Amino acid sequence: PPPPRPHEQTRGHGDVYNPPATPDKTQACQACHGPDGLGADPTYPILAGQHRSYLAQALKEYRDGTRRNAIMGGFASALSDQDIDDLSAWYSSLSALRDLSDSE
Repeated sequence: PPPPRPHEQTRGHGDVYNPPATPDKTQACQACHGPDGLGADPTYPILAGQHRSYLAQALKEYRDGTRRNAIMGGFASALSDQDIDDLSAWYSSLSALRDLSDSE
């Protein structure tokens, strides 16, 4: 089978999970992490290209209070397991690297 396309992730035995590219679910994230997951400013973590399992674990820990952050805890408390799965898949599929060869 062909490799997954951008924003598609394999789940388990090669089946493809294609999370919806939903601006609605990412809208709250974009305020700090930017529309591309690269951070709206350097003080916010880059989500693009992070490991899917890491993002999912972090969001679940914010949601259940294991990981404490007033801002993230508030946002994560409203997320379902499906929301966390979709957001983790989405941000992990984004490229975090930029070509700086043309920059001066």
